[in-house]
Amino acid sequence: MSKNKKNDMSNSEIEGMDFITNQIKGSLKSLNETKSKIKSGDTSSIEKKKRTFEVNAKQVYIDTDILEEAPPEWNRFRPLSNSKYQILKDTIETQGLMHPIYVWEYNGKYIIISGHNRVRAYKDLFEKTKEQKYKEIPAQIEKVEDIDEERARVLVGIGNVQRAVSANEEFMVYDEFFKFNKNRLGITSAMENYEKIERETGKSLSTIRRVLALDRIINEIRDMIGGKNSISVSSAHKLTGFSENKQRWLYDEFKDQLNTKSVNKLSSDMTRDEIRNLFNNLSELKNIKKQRKSLYIPKEKEEKFDEFVKELIAEWEEENNIKWKF
Repeated sequence: MSKNKKNDMSNSEIEGMDFITNQIKGSLKSLNETKSKIKSGDTSSIEKKKRTFEVNAKQVYIDTDILEEAPPEWNRFRPLSNSKYQILKDTIETQGLMHPIYVWEYNGKYIIISGHNRVRAYKDLFEKTKEQKYKEIPAQIEKVEDIDEERARVLVGIGNVQRAVSANEEFMVYDEFFKFNKNRLGITSAMENYEKIERETGKSLSTIRRVLALDRIINEIRDMIGGKNSISVSSAHKLTGFSENKQRWLYDEFKDQLNTKSVNKLSSDMTRDEIRNLFNNLSELKNIKKQRKSLYIPKEKEEKFDEFVKELIAEWEEENNIKWKF
């Protein structure tokens, strides 16, 4: 390229041309090195790269009858609801499979890492239609030499956390992944660990940190958190200040009354008697039927009437140790 023509180009265009030039030079250098190795008979590194590529990119069709579900202790997640499963099945029937399932080839077995519901849908569709296309399902395979049992278990969790799961299930996935990264990969920095989980799950750092902070809450209460459950994630963090024994007592005594509203009224320094009184008052309030009555107040008496009502409410609040919400 002439000097004058290069001067007419913008900086970004010059950088782009330089990048392409360097890529071409690198490719030519690599090609020459490969030719030299072939001439000398040294093809071991070339074969190694080829095998690695085949393993990483391998996608095959597998008969659904030879697939095995992950062990129950790996796949601890609730099945899809009937309505969501029906949507999945209808989507596969009308649009085809969007993503292949993920399996682990281990000792001659094909264990499902991700895609249990898709396999179930394929089997149901084959039973319904008898079409051969539902007999075999697209799958991406991990070989036994690529991952071990512990890593496979983590991958089962990652696959499931992509769909709607409970806060407790999500916590178990991140917690298991965090410990794997720390103990097996030697990642001692908490932030580096969070970032690795973020990269592999696609979840935000804030979500991962917020969910992992629930490690001080017992499983039974964690199962009541998030989604359509009764306690919001933000409210649940108030319970991290309660001891395990106190949480257990709280769950055993008031599990039917635990919700975002009641949890927000709790504090870790409350005695058991104070907590019991709180829930008793909330229960009484719930049982009070709201009634509306019309009452005519002369205009000149409105101010005095408002003061009277406020005094009554203040007395009630003091007697019941609870704040009235209008």
